[in-house]
Amino acid sequence: MGATPPDGAAHGDAAVPDERGDPVDDPGLGPAPQVEGRDEIRARAFARIFGDEPTAVPDGPGARAQAERDTPSAIGRFRVLDRLGGGGMGVVLAAWDPELERRVAIKLLRPDLLGRSGTVGQARLQREAQAIARINHPNVIAVHEVGSFDDQVFVAMEFVEGATLGTWLGEQSRGWREVLAAFLAAGDGIAAAHHAGVVHRDFKPDNVLVGRDGRVRVVDFGLARASGETLVEPAPSIPEGELPETIQTPLTRTGALMGTPAYMSPEQWLGRAADERSDQFSFAVALFEALYGRRPFVASTVQALAGAVLEGRMTAPDDPRGVPRFIELALRRALARDPAARFAHMDDLLAALRRDPARHWRRGLGVLAIAGAASVATMLATDDPSVGDRCAQDGQRIEAQWDAAARKRVHAALTATGTPFAEHAWTSVERLLDADAQAWTEQATAACAAAAVANAADDGRRGRCLDDRAAELGAMVELLARADAGIALQAVDAVARLPSPTVCGDPRRLAAYREPSDPGSRTRAATARAELARATASGAVGHYREAIATAQGVVDIATELDDPALEAAALLVRGQNEAAESKWREAERTLRSAVARAELADDHATRAQALTHLVFVVGLDGTRFAEAQALGEGAGSALKIIGADALMRAQLDAALGTSARKAKRFELALEHQRAALDATARLLGDEHPATLRAMSNLATTLGALPDAGDAALAEAETMHRRAVAGLERVLGDEHPVVAVTLSNLAIVVAQRGHTTEAIALLRRSVSIREHNDPNQPSLAQAHFNLGRALYDAREYGQAQAQYALALERRLAAPHQAIEVVDYYSALGNAAVRNGEAKLAAEMFTRRLDIELAADSDPALVAAARINLARALVGSDRARARELLEQARPVIADRVAKEDATATDRQLGRDIQVLAMLVDSLAALEHLPAG
Repeated sequence: MGATPPDGAAHGDAAVPDERGDPVDDPGLGPAPQVEGRDEIRARAFARIFGDEPTAVPDGPGARAQAERDTPSAIGRFRVLDRLGGGGMGVVLAAWDPELERRVAIKLLRPDLLGRSGTVGQARLQREAQAIARINHPNVIAVHEVGSFDDQVFVAMEFVEGATLGTWLGEQSRGWREVLAAFLAAGDGIAAAHHAGVVHRDFKPDNVLVGRDGRVRVVDFGLARASGETLVEPAPSIPEGELPETIQTPLTRTGALMGTPAYMSPEQWLGRAADERSDQFSFAVALFEALYGRRPFVASTVQALAGAVLEGRMTAPDDPRGVPRFIELALRRALARDPAARFAHMDDLLAALRRDPARHWRRGLGVLAIAGAASVATMLATDDPSVGDRCAQDGQRIEAQWDAAARKRVHAALTATGTPFAEHAWTSVERLLDADAQAWTEQATAACAAAAVANAADDGRRGRCLDDRAAELGAMVELLARADAGIALQAVDAVARLPSPTVCGDPRRLAAYREPSDPGSRTRAATARAELARATASGAVGHYREAIATAQGVVDIATELDDPALEAAALLVRGQNEAAESKWREAERTLRSAVARAELADDHATRAQALTHLVFVVGLDGTRFAEAQALGEGAGSALKIIGADALMRAQLDAALGTSARKAKRFELALEHQRAALDATARLLGDEHPATLRAMSNLATTLGALPDAGDAALAEAETMHRRAVAGLERVLGDEHPVVAVTLSNLAIVVAQRGHTTEAIALLRRSVSIREHNDPNQPSLAQAHFNLGRALYDAREYGQAQAQYALALERRLAAPHQAIEVVDYYSALGNAAVRNGEAKLAAEMFTRRLDIELAADSDPALVAAARINLARALVGSDRARARELLEQARPVIADRVAKEDATATDRQLGRDIQVLAMLVDSLAALEHLPAG
């Protein structure tokens, strides 16, 4: 159970910027101000909006005057304000609509190139107007009016202030979520066009506008044609010499390739009919480019591009930029060479891309999802409306655990704790519980459907599994509704650890569920499973002792009922919580019992989880690495038996990584921890607490490498920063877990020599902890870390003050004497630097006494003696000399060995220097006065 400046005006900047860069809002009551490079700006804007090749920019006053004479002063009721540009098919004008008092953009054919009525160009513009007019969608440019002017067709369209999507992407660095959201909006516009029977046929970033209001609109349906309309252009041959050499060149001539080469689908290259799936391909090329910084088909010439597209030679992204794997997989399908292999509809692609990890943290994996979909499909196949109604109601039973009233209670309880992170915690808790409830509903509906199709009740195991998951969710809600500061602290992580209802759809995971024969035993078993759910929730929010006691009660009942599966599950929960309390021996014993009972019950899922926890518990002792590895092999075998999801394997990799790190097998640790991070991020998303924990674990190992170079430390720093940012978003910037991660980041930053920043990070870490609870024990370590950074910065006075606070807090909390020796040493060293020999001697004496009482390693005892001798040199030279002579043989023996460390050699030098100092001071005493 358990992250180039704009190069000209776009459509939205049709009101030409003045010298301050602000738009001119005057609706054409006077001449537009003269702006340097204005004609070039217009030309680029025209090309971007409508996809046509711009004509040569008028050069000189005469050319500009001719262009202005050719521009009408009015088109129908519309008063022309300005000529934005001209292209191969028409001109674009800014105009004023006096009736509705608004600006419009008007596209008008160029009569000097295309003639008048009956020309192909005129037909094309009419087709564009008709296409857009058929679509009423917020993400498609709106057509206000289609009409004729002097036998020419014009289209009056919505005037949008903003920039093209291409410009928007280049304005600043944008995260994948922001980029994806913009493209999803554009995709909705394309999908709406498809629903209206229109295919765009030239989707690209420069045919999408991002308004200043943030709304995305698809423009330039100049190549659009009705779905299913037969191409009138012959399928062209593609002789190499006739192709343009620049990939960006738009090819939109009648009788030629239609579209922009960089984004064209294979069928467009071949001159075949383009349909919805062609737009899908172009959309995927553009989104791939925006997410990964390059296009999926790498080529430097049109010939090479055509070959790559037609042969399906897609190049995987070499820098994923944090983009989840599921997005790449969806794009790969949309970029298939064969249209039949793509998504059937644009809506299907958009649905695949909308699999937001933040809303799918607890969803099932592929096999389970397919199983659920199949069950729903079979339900629909019964032709019995009552079945669908009944199953829909069955799926809503989870509302008994998580409804509006429950939301209010949990929200009120969390915020009433007064913790500074409470509101942030509530937002994440609500999202996680919503996802769990949704997953439960899907599984329950599918289970009902499966039973209906079989025309008989199933054996009840799936229902009992779902009952367990509902009970766990309900128990968690009840605990959260009575939250104190401690529960609030654990809330997000506790909910994130709730077992997923999706396992209830896998028969291999249900094999261990057995139904007692008599009604009384069935009732006791159901009650025990509900109690186990309460134990699971209690442990998740940090009530370990309560969880242990409750789980043991379930063990007792399961033993009486002779239910080894229930007993194994209860032992697993008990062992997990014993480990959480650092009761390592008890936890190991209990988890081994859980493995044994799970084997008896053929419950390979529980067995795998118990073995995974054993890997962690046993692996904490670096000398038991081989044993931990063997346990890991057993867990891996169990996972294979049940065909377990990759998340369970990620948990095993995390445990194996910790074991390898404790054994100083750093390369192996990194291998396991990278696998754990990759899988967790792929399955749960970049900002799930489990992903952030995995990232932090990996970063810690990188920072602990004995020969860590700057590359490893830089990677560790990057990961720690990402973990901090993610935790701040999920938990809020005042959560204690954020404080811990800030401290880990500071350690690596200090290792890289950035002491000032490290101190700032540690001060913030201390501040967060004090803000939450000035009496919490973890403040001792926070003050200690800050003291160490200040000491390294030679701020010895401040360092001593922090060390003193650290020692005070450490002594106030339950502790073993040996756990405090580092605090005594640190405070003693700072006191030496500050000239406070008496305090230093007191601290070093306490350390030495503890080391001797604990029968510590002789080298540790020798180091303690050397430190104390340093403090006594000025006050008790005899005692100092005695201490040095006691330490000398131990350190000399270590220095003589081949594996002597830098610390050993430094201690050897310290003995020599201190001994010389003692002798020198003694000699000074015997010098004659005067």
